[in-house]
Amino acid sequence: MPECLSRDEKWLSVQDVFWLLSDLPENQMVVNFCFHMERDIPLPTINEYLLKWAVNFPRFRSRVVRKGLIRYAWEPIPDFDPVSSGCVGEHYLSEPTEQALTALVNK
Repeated sequence: MPECLSRDEKWLSVQDVFWLLSDLPENQMVVNFCFHMERDIPLPTINEYLLKWAVNFPRFRSRVVRKGLIRYAWEPIPDFDPVSSGCVGEHYLSEPTEQALTALVNK
């Protein structure tokens, strides 16, 4: 019997499932970004901006959940907050190189 979704959940596309299952240490598929800023911006200010921006993109306020053997769905995160959810954090690179960024992301 197929798994049912709640009103707010959406099935992942085949492409999204492929991307999810292809993300391995030897084949990294995670998309990350970092900012190099001239001055510090307080984390609450960044959080406020991201909350306003994420309203337009439901998947950025969702997590992937497994629904059966090979089915996955986007599940909204109630009261999503980028900082307290761990999606956004403040980190400093040991040096401004791609290797330092890769080492940080792989932790």
